[in-house]
Amino acid sequence: MFKIKRWNNKYGNAAKFVVFDEKASKYAEFSPSNPKDIAWVSNDITKNPEYKSWDDWKDEPVDNLGDIIM
Repeated sequence: MFKIKRWNNKYGNAAKFVVFDEKASKYAEFSPSNPKDIAWVSNDITKNPEYKSWDDWKDEPVDNLGDIIM
């Protein structure tokens, strides 16, 4: 299970999300247009200044990252 933490409020190829993998307890910036380009990290990247202005998705659950489309 994954949780969607934040969204950059863009659509199509420009859409990006901060997601959290509950099983691994790791975070990543995820782009639905390029799903294989993902790097998981242990620290909570939602606290980084570059993501603070992104829309908060309040831990919206999703079973598969491939289900995220914008």
